[in-house]
Amino acid sequence: MEWLRFVVAAILLFTGALVEVLAVFGGFKFKYVLNRIHSSAMGDTLGLLLIAAGMCVIWGFSMTTLKIIAMVLLFWMTSPVSCHLLGRLETETNEKLGEECEVQDGWI
Repeated sequence: MEWLRFVVAAILLFTGALVEVLAVFGGFKFKYVLNRIHSSAMGDTLGLLLIAAGMCVIWGFSMTTLKIIAMVLLFWMTSPVSCHLLGRLETETNEKLGEECEVQDGWI
């Protein structure tokens, strides 16, 4: 039964690391800041969940697992706020935003 737990944890950790690497490539691939923010925010959220789930499977239910869950919850509360602030800064300071990407009326 120990090998099954190891395999599940390895799959979760590998998938989480792969998602994080793809988020980094997305940050370099996209040309505009808002697309980069979206790519990195989505990748970080899913990657962190998968890596944390893999670590919880390895350790089982313990105080360490509760700390990992608290860390994930803290990240999930602060990451959208920071991404929103970065996106808001970009929309407020970039005069060429309408030329660079499609913007709905009333957003600029």
